[in-house]
Amino acid sequence: MMRQESDKYTFTSIFDEPIGYFIKTLDNLDCNYWINKCYEYKNLNPTPINRSNKNGYQSQNEIQYLPEFYPLVNLLIKEISLISPNLNNKISSMWLNISNKDSFNRPHIHGYHKGISGIIYLKIPPNSGNIVFLNPLDINFDKRVDPKEKNIILFNNNIPHYVEPNLSQEDRISIAFNYE
Repeated sequence: MMRQESDKYTFTSIFDEPIGYFIKTLDNLDCNYWINKCYEYKNLNPTPINRSNKNGYQSQNEIQYLPEFYPLVNLLIKEISLISPNLNNKISSMWLNISNKDSFNRPHIHGYHKGISGIIYLKIPPNSGNIVFLNPLDINFDKRVDPKEKNIILFNNNIPHYVEPNLSQEDRISIAFNYE
């Protein structure tokens, strides 16, 4: 496995292939503020739009257009430009995930075109599930990543991945996005 540092992001290649993910801790991210925004959104929009999530809550995938999320969109664009300055600086979709006990995300990808997907982790109780990347060249091999609060993970949008079940009594909260 290869690790490389760039602008405080650590790149980890998966399976000795030229694929992998970038991870960084956003020290100045106010998780409590964004957790409150997530619950406010859920209270106003209680019906989940579950694409890959089973038993939890996923929002519509257009929250990047809501004014209350603009500061987060701007932060994401700034962070992504550190690793990929050649894209269009556009968050094409963004949604929140609130995963209660026993909820998980099925294996999925975020796209078939050139782009970056990512996740910001706001609340990660112990035993709330890892993100697992599957090798697209051989899905029998995987790489488990144990995210922490304030982590941002960026990866190519066509890398298959899933999230293990939340075995905690508390919600796991994250915001996922696609960038093109």
